[in-house]
Amino acid sequence: MNCTHPNKVIDGIYRMDIHHPPIAVAWTCEVCHTSGATDWAKSTFPERRQAHLAELARDSGNEMMMAPGR
Repeated sequence: MNCTHPNKVIDGIYRMDIHHPPIAVAWTCEVCHTSGATDWAKSTFPERRQAHLAELARDSGNEMMMAPGR
């Protein structure tokens, strides 16, 4: 589905696995609540940067939930 609303929240990076380069920037529309992805080659530098930040935030959140001493 192609959402044309400009109000998209960047969710992260879509890739095959951690060892492969990014395929797309994943997003969710704030207006119609659809989700999708923009091809990495067609995404803008700010979108890519936000996708990386979203990934880092998600990874650091997982670390904070680990049990102490692990």
